[in-house]
Amino acid sequence: MTKVRQYLPVACWALGAVLVVNTARLVRTNRSLTSQIVNLHRSIALPAGARVPPVVGTDVQGRDYSLDTESEMMPVLLLVFSPTCPACDQNWPHWDSLVATQEELGGKIVAVDITGRVRADYIDVHGLRRHTVLTTVTSETAMSYRFRFTPQTLVLHHGQLMEGWTGVLRDEDVAAAVQALTGAETP
Repeated sequence: MTKVRQYLPVACWALGAVLVVNTARLVRTNRSLTSQIVNLHRSIALPAGARVPPVVGTDVQGRDYSLDTESEMMPVLLLVFSPTCPACDQNWPHWDSLVATQEELGGKIVAVDITGRVRADYIDVHGLRRHTVLTTVTSETAMSYRFRFTPQTLVLHHGQLMEGWTGVLRDEDVAAAVQALTGAETP
């Protein structure tokens, strides 16, 4: 019993050292994985300035829809979502702000449900009833715009992507989107 008491502080110290070393390894691994994810999103995301074809699909009423941003006088706000996406739920307060700005400007707002299963109550809760909501897009549209992840926030004008974000918007992203929608110069 005396030997156990004698070695107990040493054993605790050794266990603590092992925990510190493993924590440092986990932090390093976490940073590496985070960097890989950020790089993956960058490689998948459509770069600003990229030329884009018309957005072609079917709206919630089953009507064919085509939007050629080349002919639009004002930027178009394109919101890509899934009704089951938790990150989209987090994004709606930011999107509500952008939608309000775009409505004040008189510009178009198009929402794309990449699952094709959006329900009327979801559309109503998020104020999309007065805007175009697409439940399907052509494969060319999906590939050209890289609709793989949600949420996506895209500002389109003159047939190109002015600005785009994948994931939950930060306050500075919202400010940049407002600048793109209003035509203000980015500082």
